Amino acid sequence: MEGLAEFNDINTAAANVVSGEALIVSRNSILIMEGISVVTLLVGIALAFVLSLSIAKPLRQAINNINEGAVQIEAVSGQGVR
Repeated sequence: MEGLAEFNDINTAAANVVSGEALIVSRNSILIMEGISVVTLLVGIALAFVLSLSIAKPLRQAINNINEGAVQIEAVSGQGVR
């Protein structure tokens, strides 16, 4: 019986070590996933900003060109733009 109790103690000690290692790996995995999530979010925000600027700038330029054309047409026709 004493051999069985000793085997049980060894088995319990090994299980505790493995459990502790698994907990450390789990915490590290969570930290890595959180870090990747934050980086991905920041990259997404940066890409959204760049994309919105690349769309807005040509639109602003087109609107300015249309307004300049309207002013020129108004000047040539002698009438106000409605």
